[in-house]
Amino acid sequence: MQISRRQFIVGTAVAAAGAGLYSLRPKHYEPAAPRPLDK
Repeated sequence: MQISRRQFIVGTAVAAAGAGLYSLRPKHYEPAAPRPLDK
């Protein structure tokens, strides 16, 4: 499966943003259920 460089960069940015938001979440809160992203 061939993915374009732009798709790879966008996917990496989305993953990094999600990881950043998750790490900023207060530890005593339950993590929110993952929602499917609209493409």
